[in-house]
Amino acid sequence: MIRKKTATWLDKETVPLENFIDMIDVETIYIAYENEKMIGFLTLYVPDQFIHLFFVDADSQGSGIGSQLLKVVETDIAEGTISLKCLMYNETAIKFYQKKGFLITETHEETPETGYHVMMKSI
Repeated sequence: MIRKKTATWLDKETVPLENFIDMIDVETIYIAYENEKMIGFLTLYVPDQFIHLFFVDADSQGSGIGSQLLKVVETDIAEGTISLKCLMYNETAIKFYQKKGFLITETHEETPETGYHVMMKSI
């Protein structure tokens, strides 16, 4: 549900749940709960220390949940470099990552909807 509400750039009908499950099958998943409700999650492809998916429920954004998830991942990694891709038009996420020490290392301008930055942070 979080992904469907916050991944506004995706056509929800073209990405079946099975495809989503296949994408994260080889990743470590970090989940944040409030009471019994999932309010955020992050998936990490450990061999490359690459954050694949990172979502926080729209109602919980700005509450520190994303920062807490990221901190746990960084603690688990302990050293090296962590990377991710962020859509260019997602200015809120770009600012969040920059505040957390990520730098834009590459930019891939495909279309306004699909252009993205590669962002990295040394741990």
